[in-house]
Amino acid sequence: THIIYIKITLGFIKEYTNYKIISSSIPFFLFFLGILYLIIDNLEFLVLPVIVYGIAIATLGTVTLLNYRENNTKENLLLLLGASLFIVSDSLIALNNFYSSQKFFTVLIIILYLLAQFLICTVMITKNKLLLN
Repeated sequence: THIIYIKITLGFIKEYTNYKIISSSIPFFLFFLGILYLIIDNLEFLVLPVIVYGIAIATLGTVTLLNYRENNTKENLLLLLGASLFIVSDSLIALNNFYSSQKFFTVLIIILYLLAQFLICTVMITKNKLLLN
């Protein structure tokens, strides 16, 4: 799903520079590295899949921020917010499973995931309708 969201969002972006790509990726990759630092000792054989998945969600965050920086509309802000909530939800899953299990994480994970999916899908549908008209 993340790869599909990344591909669709890249289609919204018309122009970008290497500077904007790098500067848009910094917050998401630093966040990923911070989470990875906390959980890596408990990952065992899951290190590689977690790194690959972390790169995928950090890339999703990067392209949504890049998209918003190119065209700061309400829809693009909601897409960025949805992707960010998705990242936080997935990070809480990682922390809950590999760092410190907390009962309230489960409810928070579900709420953030549902809100993230709602925002992302709503924006994708809205943008698709605008492109078709």
